Amino acid sequence: MTLTDLMDHLADFLNPVLLEYGTEENGVITPLKCYAGYPPQEKDHTSFVYVLVTDVDDIEDNCTSLAKVQIGVSIYDPDKKSNGRALFNLCEHIRQHLLKNRTVNGEHRLMLPLKFNALERAWPQWQGVFTASYTIGQPCEEVDFYDEPETITTY
Repeated sequence: MTLTDLMDHLADFLNPVLLEYGTEENGVITPLKCYAGYPPQEKDHTSFVYVLVTDVDDIEDNCTSLAKVQIGVSIYDPDKKSNGRALFNLCEHIRQHLLKNRTVNGEHRLMLPLKFNALERAWPQWQGVFTASYTIGQPCEEVDFYDEPETITTY
């Protein structure tokens, strides 16, 4: 259960939610996709979701680590009257999906709170970011029992 596993599992977990969404430009609809890792470096306006682990906390006396995850949403919506409604609609579907299914792939558990912030970038590229914490496995410490007892440090 590595950081890349968590990003891959969350992207796979979110892709079914995105099936109903797409970006329409010049009569062509491009479906949304969730990327594991850094967001794509697109030159044209586009819509996408990305999942990125930004930080990990390993907790003493616990067999679990917590990974902070950024779930970014970028929606291209050229309609000047929509006021970002497409972004908020999609983000609400993502939020409900995350809260209804708090365990992903039987390995990672969402630890509340789940936070959402709409970024101040306006028309036509609307953006928002979820911040979440997910559990990831923590390896057990390996102790060489042949070492001298006084060389094993405990805290």
